[in-house]
Amino acid sequence: MMRRATILLWLFLTATLARADDSTWRNFMAAATDAVRRGDQSAAAANYENAVKAAAAFTASDTRLAAALYGLGRAKRAQHDNAAAEHSYLRAMAILDASPEASDAVRAELFNALGDVSRVQGRYKLAEDYYLSELAQLAKLHGADSAAVATALSNNMASLYRAQGRRDEAEAAYLRALALLEKGVPAEDERLGITLIDLAEWFQGRQQYAKAERSEEHTSELQSHSFISYAVFCLKKK
Repeated sequence: MMRRATILLWLFLTATLARADDSTWRNFMAAATDAVRRGDQSAAAANYENAVKAAAAFTASDTRLAAALYGLGRAKRAQHDNAAAEHSYLRAMAILDASPEASDAVRAELFNALGDVSRVQGRYKLAEDYYLSELAQLAKLHGADSAAVATALSNNMASLYRAQGRRDEAEAAYLRALALLEKGVPAEDERLGITLIDLAEWFQGRQQYAKAERSEEHTSELQSHSFISYAVFCLKKK
Protein backbone atom coordinates (compact mmCIF):
# COMPACT_ATOMS: atom_id res chain seq x y z
CA MET A 1 0.00 0.00 0.00
CA MET A 2 2.79 2.45 0.89
CA ARG A 3 4.57 1.94 -2.43
CA ARG A 4 1.32 2.38 -4.36
CA ALA A 5 0.53 5.60 -2.53
CA THR A 6 4.07 6.77 -3.27
CA ILE A 7 3.91 6.19 -7.01
CA LEU A 8 0.59 7.97 -7.36
CA LEU A 9 1.89 10.88 -5.29
CA TRP A 10 5.05 11.06 -7.44
CA LEU A 11 3.07 11.07 -10.67
CA PHE A 12 0.61 13.60 -9.34
CA LEU A 13 3.24 15.99 -8.03
CA THR A 14 5.44 15.67 -11.12
CA ALA A 15 2.49 16.52 -13.29
CA THR A 16 1.02 19.33 -11.22
CA LEU A 17 4.26 21.02 -10.26
CA ALA A 18 5.59 20.91 -13.78
CA ARG A 19 2.38 22.01 -15.51
CA ALA A 20 -0.09 23.49 -13.06
CA ASP A 21 -2.32 24.77 -15.87
CA ASP A 22 -5.31 22.43 -15.86
CA SER A 23 -7.70 22.83 -12.97
CA THR A 24 -10.24 20.38 -14.43
CA TRP A 25 -7.77 17.49 -14.43
CA ARG A 26 -6.50 18.39 -10.97
CA ASN A 27 -10.02 18.62 -9.55
CA PHE A 28 -10.92 15.16 -10.86
CA MET A 29 -7.69 13.72 -9.44
CA ALA A 30 -8.37 15.29 -6.05
CA ALA A 31 -11.93 13.96 -6.05
CA ALA A 32 -10.68 10.48 -6.94
CA THR A 33 -8.11 10.55 -4.14
CA ASP A 34 -10.80 11.58 -1.68
CA ALA A 35 -13.06 8.74 -2.88
CA VAL A 36 -10.23 6.23 -2.34
CA ARG A 37 -9.79 7.49 1.22
CA ARG A 38 -13.51 6.95 1.80
CA GLY A 39 -13.33 3.45 0.33
CA ASP A 40 -15.66 4.36 -2.55
CA GLN A 41 -13.90 2.68 -5.44
CA SER A 42 -16.81 3.27 -7.84
CA ALA A 43 -16.57 7.03 -7.34
CA ALA A 44 -12.79 6.83 -7.53
CA ALA A 45 -12.94 5.02 -10.88
CA ALA A 46 -15.45 7.53 -12.26
CA ASN A 47 -13.27 10.48 -11.26
CA TYR A 48 -10.10 8.86 -12.62
CA GLU A 49 -11.92 8.17 -15.89
CA ASN A 50 -12.87 11.85 -16.07
CA ALA A 51 -9.26 12.79 -15.32
CA VAL A 52 -8.14 10.56 -18.20
CA LYS A 53 -10.61 12.33 -20.48
CA ALA A 54 -9.40 15.72 -19.26
CA ALA A 55 -5.85 14.65 -20.08
CA ALA A 56 -6.80 13.82 -23.67
CA ALA A 57 -5.73 17.30 -24.72
CA PHE A 58 -2.21 16.74 -23.38
CA THR A 59 0.66 15.20 -25.28
CA ALA A 60 0.87 11.41 -25.45
CA SER A 61 3.85 11.33 -23.05
CA ASP A 62 2.36 13.70 -20.47
CA THR A 63 2.69 12.31 -16.93
CA ARG A 64 -0.68 13.82 -16.00
CA LEU A 65 -2.24 11.15 -18.19
CA ALA A 66 -0.03 8.46 -16.63
CA ALA A 67 -1.12 9.53 -13.13
CA ALA A 68 -4.80 9.30 -14.06
CA LEU A 69 -4.32 5.94 -15.76
CA TYR A 70 -2.43 4.47 -12.82
CA GLY A 71 -5.11 5.63 -10.41
CA LEU A 72 -7.80 4.22 -12.68
CA GLY A 73 -5.98 0.89 -12.78
CA ARG A 74 -5.90 0.74 -8.98
CA ALA A 75 -9.61 1.53 -8.76
CA LYS A 76 -10.50 -1.09 -11.37
CA ARG A 77 -8.33 -3.65 -9.59
CA ALA A 78 -10.18 -2.93 -6.34
CA GLN A 79 -13.42 -3.58 -8.24
CA HIS A 80 -12.00 -6.89 -9.53
CA ASP A 81 -12.10 -5.63 -13.12
CA ASN A 82 -8.67 -7.02 -13.87
CA ALA A 83 -8.75 -6.65 -17.65
CA ALA A 84 -9.53 -2.94 -17.35
CA ALA A 85 -6.87 -2.52 -14.66
CA GLU A 86 -4.26 -4.17 -16.85
CA HIS A 87 -5.19 -1.96 -19.81
CA SER A 88 -4.77 1.18 -17.71
CA TYR A 89 -1.46 0.02 -16.24
CA LEU A 90 -0.07 -0.80 -19.68
CA ARG A 91 -1.03 2.63 -21.00
CA ALA A 92 0.63 4.25 -17.97
CA MET A 93 3.79 2.18 -18.50
CA ALA A 94 3.97 3.22 -22.15
CA ILE A 95 3.88 6.86 -21.08
CA LEU A 96 6.59 6.35 -18.49
CA ASP A 97 8.76 4.56 -21.04
CA ALA A 98 8.68 7.76 -23.06
CA SER A 99 9.27 10.04 -20.06
CA PRO A 100 12.77 10.91 -18.86
CA GLU A 101 11.22 11.91 -15.52
CA ALA A 102 10.13 8.37 -14.56
CA SER A 103 12.12 6.87 -11.69
CA ASP A 104 13.14 3.26 -11.15
CA ALA A 105 10.84 3.14 -8.12
CA VAL A 106 7.84 4.13 -10.22
CA ARG A 107 8.67 1.56 -12.89
CA ALA A 108 9.12 -1.12 -10.21
CA GLU A 109 5.67 -0.43 -8.79
CA LEU A 110 4.03 -0.58 -12.21
CA PHE A 111 5.76 -3.89 -12.91
CA ASN A 112 4.44 -5.09 -9.55
CA ALA A 113 0.91 -3.97 -10.40
CA LEU A 114 1.06 -5.67 -13.79
CA GLY A 115 2.41 -8.85 -12.19
CA ASP A 116 -0.41 -8.88 -9.65
CA VAL A 117 -3.13 -8.40 -12.22
CA SER A 118 -1.63 -11.05 -14.49
CA ARG A 119 -1.35 -13.53 -11.63
CA VAL A 120 -4.99 -13.23 -10.57
CA GLN A 121 -5.97 -13.93 -14.18
CA GLY A 122 -3.92 -17.13 -14.17
CA ARG A 123 -1.37 -15.79 -16.66
CA TYR A 124 1.56 -17.03 -14.65
CA LYS A 125 4.33 -16.75 -17.23
CA LEU A 126 3.49 -13.13 -17.90
CA ALA A 127 3.22 -12.44 -14.17
CA GLU A 128 6.66 -13.97 -13.64
CA ASP A 129 8.15 -11.76 -16.35
CA TYR A 130 6.68 -8.66 -14.72
CA TYR A 131 7.85 -9.67 -11.25
CA LEU A 132 11.35 -10.36 -12.55
CA SER A 133 11.37 -6.91 -14.15
CA GLU A 134 10.30 -5.47 -10.81
CA LEU A 135 13.17 -7.30 -9.08
CA ALA A 136 15.62 -5.90 -11.63
CA GLN A 137 14.38 -2.36 -10.99
CA LEU A 138 14.55 -2.82 -7.21
CA ALA A 139 18.06 -4.26 -7.42
CA LYS A 140 19.12 -1.31 -9.54
CA LEU A 141 17.58 1.12 -7.07
CA HIS A 142 18.44 -0.48 -3.72
CA GLY A 143 20.97 -3.23 -4.43
CA ALA A 144 20.62 -6.92 -5.20
CA ASP A 145 20.82 -7.86 -1.50
CA SER A 146 18.40 -5.23 -0.26
CA ALA A 147 15.34 -5.64 1.92
CA ALA A 148 13.20 -4.38 -0.96
CA VAL A 149 14.39 -7.27 -3.12
CA ALA A 150 13.80 -9.70 -0.24
CA THR A 151 10.22 -8.50 0.21
CA ALA A 152 9.49 -8.88 -3.50
CA LEU A 153 10.94 -12.40 -3.44
CA SER A 154 8.72 -13.43 -0.55
CA ASN A 155 5.53 -11.61 -1.48
CA ASN A 156 5.61 -12.08 -5.23
CA MET A 157 7.95 -14.75 -6.51
CA ALA A 158 7.36 -17.32 -3.76
CA SER A 159 3.59 -16.82 -3.91
CA LEU A 160 3.58 -17.12 -7.68
CA TYR A 161 5.62 -20.33 -7.59
CA ARG A 162 3.30 -21.76 -4.94
CA ALA A 163 0.28 -21.06 -7.13
CA GLN A 164 1.91 -23.07 -9.91
CA GLY A 165 3.03 -25.95 -7.71
CA ARG A 166 6.69 -25.07 -8.27
CA ARG A 167 7.63 -26.09 -4.75
CA ASP A 168 11.40 -26.08 -4.94
CA GLU A 169 11.45 -22.60 -6.46
CA ALA A 170 8.96 -21.30 -3.91
CA GLU A 171 11.07 -22.63 -1.05
CA ALA A 172 14.23 -21.17 -2.55
CA ALA A 173 12.57 -17.76 -2.88
CA TYR A 174 11.44 -17.82 0.76
CA LEU A 175 14.86 -18.89 2.00
CA ARG A 176 16.66 -16.29 -0.09
CA ALA A 177 14.31 -13.58 1.19
CA LEU A 178 14.88 -14.69 4.78
CA ALA A 179 18.66 -14.71 4.35
CA LEU A 180 18.62 -11.18 2.92
CA LEU A 181 16.39 -9.86 5.67
CA GLU A 182 18.48 -11.46 8.41
CA LYS A 183 21.46 -9.56 7.08
CA GLY A 184 19.79 -6.33 6.12
CA VAL A 185 17.16 -5.30 8.66
CA PRO A 186 16.96 -5.00 12.47
CA ALA A 187 15.77 -8.01 14.44
CA GLU A 188 12.49 -6.31 15.30
CA ASP A 189 11.65 -5.45 11.66
CA GLU A 190 8.15 -6.63 10.78
CA ARG A 191 9.22 -7.88 7.35
CA LEU A 192 11.54 -10.41 8.95
CA GLY A 193 8.80 -11.72 11.18
CA ILE A 194 6.29 -11.98 8.34
CA THR A 195 8.75 -13.86 6.15
CA LEU A 196 9.51 -16.25 9.01
CA ILE A 197 5.79 -16.89 9.47
CA ASP A 198 5.31 -17.44 5.72
CA LEU A 199 8.17 -19.93 5.67
CA ALA A 200 6.88 -21.73 8.76
CA GLU A 201 3.42 -22.06 7.25
CA TRP A 202 4.92 -23.21 3.98
CA PHE A 203 6.83 -26.03 5.67
CA GLN A 204 3.87 -26.90 7.85
CA GLY A 205 1.63 -27.14 4.80
CA ARG A 206 4.04 -29.60 3.23
CA GLN A 207 4.22 -31.58 6.52
CA GLN A 208 7.95 -30.99 6.71
CA TYR A 209 7.92 -30.48 10.46
CA ALA A 210 11.55 -31.37 11.14
CA LYS A 211 12.75 -28.99 8.44
CA ALA A 212 10.40 -26.31 9.67
CA GLU A 213 11.65 -26.62 13.21
CA ARG A 214 15.26 -26.39 12.06
CA SER A 215 14.38 -23.21 10.19
CA GLU A 216 12.56 -21.84 13.23
CA GLU A 217 15.48 -22.61 15.51
CA HIS A 218 17.82 -20.85 13.10
CA THR A 219 15.76 -17.66 13.03
CA SER A 220 13.84 -17.56 16.29
CA GLU A 221 16.29 -15.48 18.30
CA LEU A 222 16.06 -12.73 15.68
CA GLN A 223 12.38 -12.06 16.32
CA SER A 224 10.09 -10.75 19.01
CA HIS A 225 8.17 -13.13 21.22
CA SER A 226 4.87 -12.44 19.46
CA PHE A 227 6.21 -13.36 16.03
CA ILE A 228 7.95 -16.47 17.29
CA SER A 229 4.95 -17.65 19.26
CA TYR A 230 2.81 -17.49 16.17
CA ALA A 231 5.47 -19.11 13.99
CA VAL A 232 5.82 -22.00 16.44
CA PHE A 233 2.05 -22.38 16.54
CA CYS A 234 2.01 -22.68 12.75
CA LEU A 235 4.75 -25.27 12.87
CA LYS A 236 3.10 -27.44 15.48
CA LYS A 237 -0.51 -27.49 14.37
CA LYS A 238 -1.65 -30.46 12.26
